[in-house]
This record gives sequence, structure tokens and C-alpha cells, in this order.
Amino acid sequence: MFAEKIDEATGAAYDKGLRTAVRLKRALEAHGITLPPLSGKWPVNGTPMVELGGCRADVAEALAAVLEGKAAE
Repeated sequence: MFAEKIDEATGAAYDKGLRTAVRLKRALEAHGITLPPLSGKWPVNGTPMVELGGCRADVAEALAAVLEGKAAE
């Protein structure tokens, strides 16, 4: 349990990180790509954060192919 209060800006940044993680997860899944450790994280210096985590090389290659506009090889 947290003993200290979270200020509104930190809470908003945390929420944005969570929402962004869900959005990215859905977009990746639409291309058949899953990053299991993908999650929202606590903000750093007020900046919303998303933890992408590690992944297998084949998953990274599939992600790169999508970002490059190519079909996965």
C-alpha cells in the first residue's frame, strides 16, 4: 500500500503510459506481434513511460518489418 499521495500530474502521466501501452499492444497484435512484457510504467520526470521489455529476435524482426512497411520474411 502506498503511504504517500500521488499528485495529479503524476497520476495523469501514469494513466497515459497505461493507455498507450494498451494501444500499442493492440496495434502489434493486429500484425500478429506480441511483446509479453509490454506495460505502462511510472512516469520519469513527469513523462509517461511504456516498458517494451525484451523479446526474441524473430519478434523484433517482425516488428521492424511492420515499421518498415514490409511483410514479415
